[in-house]
Amino acid sequence: MATDVMSSKNPRHFAPSLVLCTYVSILILSAASYLPFSDVTDNLVLFRYDRWLAAASLLYFCCLLVFAFGNIKRFCLALPLVLLTVPNAINSLFPSILLGPVSDYSNAAFPFVTHVDIYFIFGLFNLARVRFIASSLNIDALILAMMFFFMAALIFIVFSAGDITRYVNNAFHIRYLAGIYLLHTIFSIVENRSAVLNGLIVALPIILLECVFTTVVNGYSFFGHFSSGAFANNVLGHFFAFASVLLIFTRNIEYESSLLSDIVIILTLMGLALTGVRGAYLSFSMCLVIVFSITHISRKVLSLLVPFVVFGLVMLAVLVLDLDYWAEFLTSVFYIIENGFVAENIRIDDTVTSMFTRVTLWIATIQIYLDNIWFGVGFAQWNLLKADYGVPYRVLLDPHNDYLFYLVSYGSVIGACFFWLVFIKPIAYLFRGSIGAKLNPYSCAILCFGFSGLTNACSSKHQIFAFVLVISFFAVFYQRQWSFRGVDRTLVRQGSG
Repeated sequence: MATDVMSSKNPRHFAPSLVLCTYVSILILSAASYLPFSDVTDNLVLFRYDRWLAAASLLYFCCLLVFAFGNIKRFCLALPLVLLTVPNAINSLFPSILLGPVSDYSNAAFPFVTHVDIYFIFGLFNLARVRFIASSLNIDALILAMMFFFMAALIFIVFSAGDITRYVNNAFHIRYLAGIYLLHTIFSIVENRSAVLNGLIVALPIILLECVFTTVVNGYSFFGHFSSGAFANNVLGHFFAFASVLLIFTRNIEYESSLLSDIVIILTLMGLALTGVRGAYLSFSMCLVIVFSITHISRKVLSLLVPFVVFGLVMLAVLVLDLDYWAEFLTSVFYIIENGFVAENIRIDDTVTSMFTRVTLWIATIQIYLDNIWFGVGFAQWNLLKADYGVPYRVLLDPHNDYLFYLVSYGSVIGACFFWLVFIKPIAYLFRGSIGAKLNPYSCAILCFGFSGLTNACSSKHQIFAFVLVISFFAVFYQRQWSFRGVDRTLVRQGSG
């Protein structure tokens, strides 16, 4: 039975209703966009994956839907399993378009609707008959502004380019934002944070088993190339770093630890080590160092230590690194900026190949963004344009930087809003108020993901983005929860006096 009744006269219901209408409109526009454009029709993909794999994925997904039906706690428990363990093969059941040129050596397709969208919509409809809370998020106006600005971008693209398919079909960020916002504000799934974490504890062994299978089948090395079919190698490493931090800091605070949960943490850390992703190692380590510093060192002492830390890092660079080598690297970077990427004129070896790749992608992405500064181009269009901006790699790629990814995909306004919602607002809670018991464990995980975003576009994986966004919302609610408890204690003291 519903604990509250939705009333159209209640102003708190105004924003969710508009967001829901916008969400549905985007899905309808995405589906309809396939029809009038011959350019898209030529790149239309149906059943890209093996049909038996797609059928098995659909059966698994349906089992999760049955399990989650009619109960918020079960819905939240199944959420990580849906986001992280359902194979992408299920999405081949929907019409898709290629994300890169047909001539690229490797490619992928993305549909107008995914199993994640279906799970969110399923939750909204099946839980509506069970419970309704309508809690305020204090970001309603921001979410609405992002929705309306995105619709304005679609109108602009229709009149300027005449084809919105590649822009709207891959706009899963704005769709998932709408879905997660609605689930939070209507059903307050934040009350079931422990269920989501327990779902993650169940999901991680499944992911690790899939990684073992993928690594063996493809003949990869277990150390350095430990990979997932859905997340590849780099993103997998960064996700393991994020998940490890999340489970470590929420242990016995947000969920009750057990032998099973501790084994899962150890296995996840082993998976992180096996990926060999140096950026993930750095993200994990930097997160731990910063959290330790702000919780064990006073701000006064910390401010005094900063100059010494910076001096120590500089001295370490002088003593350990080959400065002449990296000076040549910087010279090559400027060469790329001025003349484009010509491998024959740049010193490349195994140490810096990945760095050169990133620098090339970053330079091209910045140029694409500056040419489309207001609305961006969308992820699929980025892959089509990359060759025109000097990227020599004829494979499916991403900008390898989360911050540039948001800007080039959605433009300055929506990109900045995503920065605020996903990174700035959650991480800021680490540096507010007192420490100790009030340490926000979800902010710690987002801090780790924020470091990862400097060298990889982990948000380009739609499942990773959806799960991280859920945790970002948890970080904000966790802080509000402590604020409310502080007010309650103050009122009690005042009453007793």
